[in-house]
Amino acid sequence: MALDLIQTSKLCAQQLVPVVIERATGETELRDFSKHTMLFRSTATIAELHHSLRRRLRIGAQKALFLFVDGAIEPLTCSLADAFRRGQGDGWLYVVYSGENAFGGVEG
Repeated sequence: MALDLIQTSKLCAQQLVPVVIERATGETELRDFSKHTMLFRSTATIAELHHSLRRRLRIGAQKALFLFVDGAIEPLTCSLADAFRRGQGDGWLYVVYSGENAFGGVEG
């Protein structure tokens, strides 16, 4: 899905944020999924994105999921539109996910 800057500007005017989602380099615990580009409502929060990814990746309660937006962890209450405005300016919001077995859960 190739979008140029004009197309992404039109999407933002329609209240949508184009997001590129990638697994962190070296991440082995979480699976990769095939759909790396998605559109989210601009009013959606990082928490909603977090929930959506957790569901898509089928992550249990024993796993932590960390989202890095343009290399930093954003507050869960931050809207995607705010994160997008602070982004790289190329028309995409870049999100990298990583996880670890954080709560002492046993898989099996």
